[in-house]
Amino acid sequence: MKHQFLLFVSSFSLVLCDLASYLRERENFLENENSRFLGSNLELTSSESLVNDYLMNLKYAELDYGFATADFMQSQNFLISKPKYDSSQVFQFIKQMPKGGAIHVHDTAITNLDFLVANVTYRDNLFMCLVDNKINFRFAATKPDDTADCIWSSVSESRQNSGNVEEFDEAIYRNLTLVVPDPFSEYPNINAVWSSFQKYFVTSGGLICYEPVFRDYFYKGLEEFYEDNVQYMEIRTTLPTIYRLDGSVLSDFQAMLTYEEVFAKFKADHPDFSGAKIIYAPSRKVTEETVYDYISLATVLKRSFPDLMAGFDLVGQEDLGVPLIEFLEPILSGQTESDLKYFFHAGETQWNGMSTDLNIIDALLLNATRIGHGYAIAKHPLAIELAKNRNVPIEVCPLSNQVLMLVSDLRNHPATILMADNFPVIISSDDPPVWNASALSYDYYAAFMAMTSRNTDIRFLKQISYNSLFYSTLDGDSKAEAISLFEQKWDIFIQSFLKRILPSFVSYN
Repeated sequence: MKHQFLLFVSSFSLVLCDLASYLRERENFLENENSRFLGSNLELTSSESLVNDYLMNLKYAELDYGFATADFMQSQNFLISKPKYDSSQVFQFIKQMPKGGAIHVHDTAITNLDFLVANVTYRDNLFMCLVDNKINFRFAATKPDDTADCIWSSVSESRQNSGNVEEFDEAIYRNLTLVVPDPFSEYPNINAVWSSFQKYFVTSGGLICYEPVFRDYFYKGLEEFYEDNVQYMEIRTTLPTIYRLDGSVLSDFQAMLTYEEVFAKFKADHPDFSGAKIIYAPSRKVTEETVYDYISLATVLKRSFPDLMAGFDLVGQEDLGVPLIEFLEPILSGQTESDLKYFFHAGETQWNGMSTDLNIIDALLLNATRIGHGYAIAKHPLAIELAKNRNVPIEVCPLSNQVLMLVSDLRNHPATILMADNFPVIISSDDPPVWNASALSYDYYAAFMAMTSRNTDIRFLKQISYNSLFYSTLDGDSKAEAISLFEQKWDIFIQSFLKRILPSFVSYN
């Protein structure tokens, strides 16, 4: 018995020794892991540290509530959880914060839907018809000719005759948004939600692509991002057909001039805006011959608008589109003949080893400058390694991925793996008005709360803002100026925020 006791005592002391060693090793492990998250290499000033303490208290409170109650808003579809976002103090903090650039957004989905409904649909000379349960719009000097499936009527007269203007406008709004009371029954699978998503572009196209509206729409969109503390944008465009009241249409060259003029006017009106560029991004569901035409046009536009035209992409639902492997010859010709930069949407899919996720491999081997979404890259370790070695960033759009049914709970987003290991990630917002978001803050907030560790702090937010400018297509001097401007805005934000939370604060950095 005594022998056993001694053994027990001996074992117990050995356990105590091992426990202390274990705890030290555990602490070192966690410190090493925390030293690898995106932004962990940034050093905070004393002022930033104070603001960070304030922010992290808010973050911990939200996370602790979600952990205790299982009521975690980023695990819920944004189509129904948006009011919770708006009430978050962390979200309100992020809204006030400088965010650098939004460099993955699409041209006809950047401006709040209220502008289309309350402003554009109240303009003169607008007609509408119903085709396949979706509204088509058209501005015209006189009523367009009817067809078997489209009987045109004046929007203003239809509104007046509706008997309820609010219900009439609400019906238009419903035709533009994906927001529904029960998205799970309305969109039972990814193809269903994409089908509704694409209807938005049909309905909105007749409104946005009328030349006077087109100019106003883009100016308003830039303004919304600017008010969200975004200072630079790169906008993908299909180069839609822009039309005039008499039915004539703008050429692609004239459309680019329109972008250039709107961007120039906005920058003149807002001197602390770093500008905007265009990525020509037509549909991927086409033939190889059509892609040759796309590349040819992109090459001409790049030569004609070297400061405006950033590069080329192909867009549309990837699973139902044509994979990049089918377009190798025209894509390679674009690089050899004009050094055209590519920003391919690739791997926006749940599949593994299919043509869609293999687009990631082709995008990298085709020397893409950035990869749009790249959702499936976590399933391809060699692709992660290659992208990191080549410093090719992934443009992550969290809310788009959730609403379009790639991931239901943002804590499970594969980009969490990338951001935990300091992979070059950019956060952007894709098509925010379609799901009742706006600008960039909602996606920053979703990433910060759901796609990073509990202990990931303000350095992450600062780093992804840096990344949005560092990985932009701004040239050397312009990029340096934009980053310098961001740093000035960041410092002003930190100091002004401190004065609000600590009225007696005096800067001592």
